[in-house]
Amino acid sequence: MKLQKIISAVLSALLVIVFLLYIFMAINIPQITCWLLLHTIGRVHPRIARFIKVLNLSVSGLGFYWFVFFIEVYAGCELEFSGDEIKEKESALVMCNHVSNVDFLVLACIAYRKGLLGFLKFLAKKDLLIIPFLGFPGLILGKQIVLDRNWQKDQQSIADSVNSVMKDNIPSYVLIFPEGTRITQNNITKSNEFARERKLRELNQVVLPRVKGLGMMIKAITTQQENANIDLSVEKDNGIKYIYDVTIGYPPTREYIESCRKEAVNDKKVASSIVNKAFPVLGAPELLMKRLKGTKICVNIKKIPINTVPHHDEKQFNEWCYERFYRKEDMLSQLQTDAKENLKKLESKNSTSTSTNDLNPITVYPQQELSKLYSFRNEKILNEPFRFVPWW
Repeated sequence: MKLQKIISAVLSALLVIVFLLYIFMAINIPQITCWLLLHTIGRVHPRIARFIKVLNLSVSGLGFYWFVFFIEVYAGCELEFSGDEIKEKESALVMCNHVSNVDFLVLACIAYRKGLLGFLKFLAKKDLLIIPFLGFPGLILGKQIVLDRNWQKDQQSIADSVNSVMKDNIPSYVLIFPEGTRITQNNITKSNEFARERKLRELNQVVLPRVKGLGMMIKAITTQQENANIDLSVEKDNGIKYIYDVTIGYPPTREYIESCRKEAVNDKKVASSIVNKAFPVLGAPELLMKRLKGTKICVNIKKIPINTVPHHDEKQFNEWCYERFYRKEDMLSQLQTDAKENLKKLESKNSTSTSTNDLNPITVYPQQELSKLYSFRNEKILNEPFRFVPWW
């Protein structure tokens, strides 16, 4: 096990180094070229400037392209989409629960299917600028929203980014994780302490969203639309008209399977201490080692017209945000319950061939068999086939 962790750490480090060098050669140099063109020949005519901006964003897509390759080709994961249909090249504010460092890769897969892979805008902390190539100049030239943790500066950064989507008429996805952090047991504890103080519902699969950041984003979008007199009922009008509320559910991990087995032999104390923790997390090391090849990741999309969000009233807006995450909590809890019950049935059928000392799901069951155990209940399964086209 130690050797496997060392190999995983070394491979992860090598992957990061190769990725950063790739960012510099394939993305930073073209970005700098586009920046120079924009401030020279781009001044000649607005159409030329727009073409250069689209080209610059398309270059950024070369970086996101490998996220899609990594998760759906190299790691061989299956993404099961459910919920509402979304159109191609339709601008949207995408809000998502934050479980793992794989979340962004999953969102990139949505953008890939809808023709907006190079047009992802996301909130990035200023601290990320210190990462060579990826942070600076990548984030700046890629027109990402860099937050300074200063209320006035951040408001202006978000407003400028939203304005560019409408002014340049370039469809984009603006990504935000309202929880503000990945889910951990410590974050769940802090969130529930906050919930008890304000008499809100306590959660176990997600944490309560930080409504201030999401509110600032929605306010910037709606203000720009009102100032530009955008008719949300007219398809050809520019702007962000929808919120895509995305919920990501990951498969049972080895620890989760272990807990079910221990529960099966009446080890209630140990089992409950594992099962009641955060929802099973799928991390990049598992994908890197191909330990979960064939894994199904459940992705639910709820399409919400942005003009239906009560952002003008702080109390109503807070309640709306919490309700969205209560929904995620219920969906993820049901997903976990169904996976656990179906896994128990599978265990009972194979009780003679399984052992609590052998916890690797690939050696016990085919991953495809495990993937049948879980899906978001009562949600329409969307036909979103994966067609990977090499960039060259």
